[in-house]
Amino acid sequence: MTARTAGRTSTLRRAATAGGLALAAVASTAALSVGTAQPAEAYPAHWSSTQRAEYERQIEIRNYEVLKAARSLEGVKYRYGGTSPSTGFDCSGYVGYVYKKVGKTLPRTSSQMAESVGRISTKSARVGDLVFFYSGGRVYHVAIYAGDGYVWHAPGTGERVKLEKIWTTSVTFGRV
Repeated sequence: MTARTAGRTSTLRRAATAGGLALAAVASTAALSVGTAQPAEAYPAHWSSTQRAEYERQIEIRNYEVLKAARSLEGVKYRYGGTSPSTGFDCSGYVGYVYKKVGKTLPRTSSQMAESVGRISTKSARVGDLVFFYSGGRVYHVAIYAGDGYVWHAPGTGERVKLEKIWTTSVTFGRV
């Protein structure tokens, strides 16, 4: 674990313990119409404030677990089509594996994932949400939001799973 990773881990652990999340917006992100996915609704309008609070608490817990699982795979090699830590991951294989560890099954490819999750605004993004990278209106990469403009991802050939600053404004966010 790098010093930068350790610092973020400590910050996120404190935030989760305090019942909050480290939230940060990535400046100037562009909107993307991804397939047929609909914007994520926070909760049904008829829910009581108690039900809403419990829902928010459950999301915080789940997203902290997602981040913990994502971080635990730091250093696993990239492999195109890879879906396991023993053989390596591609970006969607990594994201799918992490979410499966917390009980959620996602489609196999980044574009299928983008079509299947609820879209959220940049300022609504939370640690553990998905970040979709696109070019020419097409999703080409998926990662897990770590807060403060960083993502956990399997970058590409010759690289390993790592924490990295979001490098483009051509992203959109999704919530499982």
